[in-house]
Amino acid sequence: LARWTGAMTAPELLARMNEVRSQSEKTLLPLRLADEAAAAGRYAEARDRYAQAINAPLLKARAQLGYIQALHELGDAQTCAQTVDNMFAYDQVSHSATATDLASYGASCIDKLKNVDAQQKLRRRLRDKLEALVRDPKAALLPDDRSDGLGTLTELADAQGDKSGGDRYAEERLALLEPAAQAAKNPVAASTYDPHRLEAYLRLK
Repeated sequence: LARWTGAMTAPELLARMNEVRSQSEKTLLPLRLADEAAAAGRYAEARDRYAQAINAPLLKARAQLGYIQALHELGDAQTCAQTVDNMFAYDQVSHSATATDLASYGASCIDKLKNVDAQQKLRRRLRDKLEALVRDPKAALLPDDRSDGLGTLTELADAQGDKSGGDRYAEERLALLEPAAQAAKNPVAASTYDPHRLEAYLRLK
């Protein structure tokens, strides 16, 4: 009935389940067809179908991510990078884990551009927008979601030649992750944060 390949908070999951349950077949069909095409590796078809689904308000966030993922799989770095830039520039992204996923794909696409000036311009703009999102206390982001965003910010800073900035993001990650791990109810829950903690400690030597 539905496909979701990015991170989501519990409220987003519940909202998505209720959406799928309550919406008519006609409403969900564009996204369902796009998901089927993507799952089958027909990324050109998926790209076009996600582009159509973006116009439906209830499907927008999921369709945006699917569209960018399809562009990434097709190797269309230019359209991918520019689209992510436009989404953030015009505040067309949800202030949730979907946005940090979009930023991660956007950074990857920027890395593949040939024009160095364009790369640095897009990195600077994405970095500014993502930093504001990650530090927004009202954003629907869990600690590991914010850490995902800070990981992407570290990559962007490094690509800009700002190693000290990347180190600061790593320190910021640990300031989020350590309290979250300590507050976890059991070791299994705490292990959610281990990969990011390890990455940050390795970064900071």
